[in-house]
Amino acid sequence: MPDRLHWIGLNLIRTLILALLLTGAAIAPRPLSAQDAEQGGRSSQSARDLNEEIVYIDRAGFLRVLDFMEGTVDAPRIQWYSPEGGYLDLALGDVNDDGDLEIIAIGGDNSDGGPPRLLVYDPVVADPNAPVDGYINGVPWAKLYERSLPEIPLLVGAGELVTSTPGDEIIYVTKIPDNNPDVYDRTQLTILRNASAPVDGRQWTPFVDRLGFNEKWSWLDVGDLDASEPDEIALVANQEGLLRVYRDIRDGPIFQRRNEDNQWRAAVIGNFRNRSEQDIFAIRGAKHGFPSFWVFQYAGGNIYDDYAEWLNPSPEYIFLADVENSGGDEVFMLRSVPAGQPQPRLLSRDEQGQTIIEDPLDQDNGYQAGAGGNVDADPGDEVVIMRDTAIRIYTDPRVGNAFAQFAVSTNSQAIQIGDLDAAGVPPAPRFAAEPVLAFVDLPPNATGESQPIVLRNQTTNDSLPFEMRLDGDPGWATVTASSSRTPAILTVHFNSAGLIPGIYRTTLFITSSNALVANQPFPIEVTLEVTPGLQAMPKQVTFIYDAPCDPPQETRSYVMTVVGTSGLGYSVQAVSAGGGPDPANWVTISPANGVVPGVFTVTVDPTLLGDRSVLTADIVVEPAGGESGRQEIPLTALCAIDRLRLPIVYGP
Repeated sequence: MPDRLHWIGLNLIRTLILALLLTGAAIAPRPLSAQDAEQGGRSSQSARDLNEEIVYIDRAGFLRVLDFMEGTVDAPRIQWYSPEGGYLDLALGDVNDDGDLEIIAIGGDNSDGGPPRLLVYDPVVADPNAPVDGYINGVPWAKLYERSLPEIPLLVGAGELVTSTPGDEIIYVTKIPDNNPDVYDRTQLTILRNASAPVDGRQWTPFVDRLGFNEKWSWLDVGDLDASEPDEIALVANQEGLLRVYRDIRDGPIFQRRNEDNQWRAAVIGNFRNRSEQDIFAIRGAKHGFPSFWVFQYAGGNIYDDYAEWLNPSPEYIFLADVENSGGDEVFMLRSVPAGQPQPRLLSRDEQGQTIIEDPLDQDNGYQAGAGGNVDADPGDEVVIMRDTAIRIYTDPRVGNAFAQFAVSTNSQAIQIGDLDAAGVPPAPRFAAEPVLAFVDLPPNATGESQPIVLRNQTTNDSLPFEMRLDGDPGWATVTASSSRTPAILTVHFNSAGLIPGIYRTTLFITSSNALVANQPFPIEVTLEVTPGLQAMPKQVTFIYDAPCDPPQETRSYVMTVVGTSGLGYSVQAVSAGGGPDPANWVTISPANGVVPGVFTVTVDPTLLGDRSVLTADIVVEPAGGESGRQEIPLTALCAIDRLRLPIVYGP
């Protein structure tokens, strides 16, 4: 028998029913706490990326977010993880009506997993005025709600289940112990609705409280089947071979299929044919020749068979993705295949019943769960599957099986995809420096060279406290700051005392007690190049005379020092700086030759100032033997008509 059972008869019946209807109708580790951070005002200017994030549970039961995109300064990568483990299942929903998705998780088994509980986390707090519990990669997060559960939870979902309350509601199923003689029910179902106005996801009250069922529900999905509120609920009880769809869980099902021989395994609500009304996609463990994949179409208040196919082996997991970017959903399924057999473990169908992607995967049937979503912000969804040791992302399933794989620990079962930062991420403060590095070159044994650097907060208006540390505490560099908070001017001071020619490097690390700063420790490269040669100091010499400057005036002198490569000879002379009297007529240098380290005296005769207000020249220090390092030092003698004398003010 072929792998696919064609469905001409079903399609004909569908066409006839649709015609009648038309004529008759008129889905570890501890994060940084807010108390660890010096709280500053968070900016209200949020930024977001355009991709969706992957949320999964790891082997220890921690909730984790995998963001496929690298992130930017304005829209950082979401790297959230839960502060505790022991979770079993998760769902995504906009429970606080802020425009992005929150994470609802159930956990606890009264043993290693802890007590039964339900929690709601907001991994990206978009409201800059909302309270937060911590920051991960500069992104604020909060625990919105925690609820103790009377029994072990089995399933959780979210959707628009109460039309009178904004935001999504939470639905969960708990197990009733098999040894409880007083209760005939095997499971109980609860729906929680927001109890605050406006809704904030922090206060909840039961809308449906522990509604009992004799079935042991093993699968739950929530979706909008009829393009109107409320959403519908799909439940599967695999042991009983039962599939039901409810509009109001308190009423009877609007659709039901039961087959104890070919037991239903899972069902999801989606859009197979890009219509306003949607479909139910279901899989079951079917015997030879019986359909194992079904599509039930909703039309005009009725649900009927639309598509059926025998897949051998039968699929065990089903999810949807719009990989063709058509507005409709394509179906993806996972199944176990005996080792050595050729059938694909990952398979798919579009609305024409055609294959989009197939992959044999690992021979151990390790891939057991998956989800669809736009994780890379390009047109069309990606297909994501998960096993105990990896998450695999098929980056363009429309054209082939190319994938990116992440080696992560998972529980193999719980994975969802949704936009956690659709409402934006309040920007975290970040250090920035101008220039981005400090560099000088000096001859040996030189001091007094420095470079200023402006340190500021790049993204918010907060003034950030900071501390500085030079890596390795080198003797050739020190740093001072004009302030202990941004904005500040950092001054790196260099000296080459005792250093041989070469390049010396270190890093200036900037840290802050404000743990919100996303890019700390912030590094600034610091480099000193010690060059063979010499340096005369100071780098400028000025003599000031008070008017009138008519002769006679006394000569004045200044002693200059020469440092650099020890034993290097040098000569000194005064040369014209471009106009004015010949320096030989008013400048004397003694001695005119020397050896490093050395000194020489510059003496000026101000007689010629009587004819002009300023005299200029250059003092040229020339290394001997053709060595590099020639210096020209400006020399000025000027006649000051007046001086402004300021008082000296002493601080407290």
